[in-house]
Amino acid sequence: MNSSVSPLRTRQNVFLLGAIRRLLAAGGLRSIDPIALFAQRLARKFGLRQLECSAFEIRIGWRQWFEDKLCTITQARILEGIDVVLGFYADMGHLLPPGSEDVLYSRLTNALSEDAVLIAEMAELQKLPIGTTALQRRILALDAGVELHMATLAHDMVMSDSGFESAILGGVE
Repeated sequence: MNSSVSPLRTRQNVFLLGAIRRLLAAGGLRSIDPIALFAQRLARKFGLRQLECSAFEIRIGWRQWFEDKLCTITQARILEGIDVVLGFYADMGHLLPPGSEDVLYSRLTNALSEDAVLIAEMAELQKLPIGTTALQRRILALDAGVELHMATLAHDMVMSDSGFESAILGGVE
């Protein structure tokens, strides 16, 4: 595969390192969502609007942190899968086009964003409360979507972009 690091991969690595720092900083705060929800409801009950709003903002921030964590994990898993699949083609002797990792990542994310079943499932899973169960179920759902699309996209990309398609049709490159 391409040994140089692409600008996209560099940005992804910087994003990943920032996310790891956030994970380490918030590692011990797994129960913050239920506590903030309790505080929000208690403040509402006693008419403390300012406190209720602050608790709500904490819950939103915590949900955003959770979603960022999920995105970081899934992005790393997708990139690792792409490296494995393209490594398989390279080991089989196929000549991979430059930037094939970025192209496959783009095509895969496009296919996932158009998968109506996956979108509906992820929307339903997003309603789960923050926790390890929600994290695991959402990662498994995304893994199933990636597995569904990855092989076909990689095969089409390698075969059509490497000149094999024109050779099969009798063309010369």
